[in-house]
Amino acid sequence: MANQYGPWATSIGACGNPQLSTFWRRRLTMLVPASQSSPTLSRRSLLGLGAAGVLTGVLPTLRFALAADPQDAATWPAEKLAGAVKEQISSIKSLSCEYSRKFENSPRPVKCRYARSEGKWHYAELSDSLEGREEHTSCCDGQLEFTFIVIHQQRAPSVWSGVQLHVPRGVDQLSIDPEYLLGWHLSNVCRSAADVFAVRGVTVTKSQAVCPDGTMGVRLLASDVPGARVEAKGLKYDVAITLDPKHDLLPADILITESKKTITWPGWEQRWKVLEYRRVVDEQTKRERWFPVSGILTQGRTKSPAGKMPPTCKITVDKVQINPKLSPTLFRPDVPVGTSINDTTPDGRGQLFIAEVDLKKADNLLKKIDKELKEP
Repeated sequence: MANQYGPWATSIGACGNPQLSTFWRRRLTMLVPASQSSPTLSRRSLLGLGAAGVLTGVLPTLRFALAADPQDAATWPAEKLAGAVKEQISSIKSLSCEYSRKFENSPRPVKCRYARSEGKWHYAELSDSLEGREEHTSCCDGQLEFTFIVIHQQRAPSVWSGVQLHVPRGVDQLSIDPEYLLGWHLSNVCRSAADVFAVRGVTVTKSQAVCPDGTMGVRLLASDVPGARVEAKGLKYDVAITLDPKHDLLPADILITESKKTITWPGWEQRWKVLEYRRVVDEQTKRERWFPVSGILTQGRTKSPAGKMPPTCKITVDKVQINPKLSPTLFRPDVPVGTSINDTTPDGRGQLFIAEVDLKKADNLLKKIDKELKEP
């Protein structure tokens, strides 16, 4: 097999040459050319601020808490640990992140934006060019996927490429995002960590393990997990996740290998290691909780004939919001007047140059044209 990355068919497999960026380069060819006063505080205001400061020092900081104390996790059965993983993942209903992604063979990191809310998602690669700030975006409103480019010019209106409509793909096929560090996306098994441990027929075992920072953690192993991708049909995988009791039992290490029953690429593995956690306020509960803000992916053959180590990719999160209220335009773009829409879905109606801002109006116009074309 010529693919050095093994049985893998997502954007991670592209490593130093991501497929998404190549797609966007093709699409680029389609672009159309505080007050100055200094008020003083009253004595009452100063007393109020002082009292607030005292209370801040006395009141405890509210923090996210699992149903049971994670410091006792070493004594928990595997089923209870799997339940804690599900509790962590399911408690994040929406997420927004700004982060950088850097492959080891890339000259510079790529700035990215990622957002998710239930069945909707948004992913964008951001870069600066001579024309201005470029945003290469793919997003999904739960029914349709939209791909487009926007160039925000410094001294002129923003320029949009034509918007393409697609049948929705999984966001894990487009991006490497921070939710990989949470166990939300897991390789060819196409499931979250919580779902993996709940698959019928999968054996889950528990053992002690060392976290990347050297502290002791608890390791859950799901054996013989069926592959969910077309390319992985008939294959099975072993998923080992080390949970960190010091950080609310979040994953510290996620290792995916081929099951011994269906090995096709000896020595292949995908491994995520969390390098750093940070406390972030959950905007729904107003409590602080841990979130992984830095991690590294290693993927490929760990014992290659040439003795080379597999390639790596590092994620560093700059900004994160947990359970925020997100704008609908993140998932369904507010397309400006004059933008063309190309419908590439199976029942698509081709290209339309619209003079309406509302996509629903554009869709109604497409249906009307389609009906007129079918009439004798």
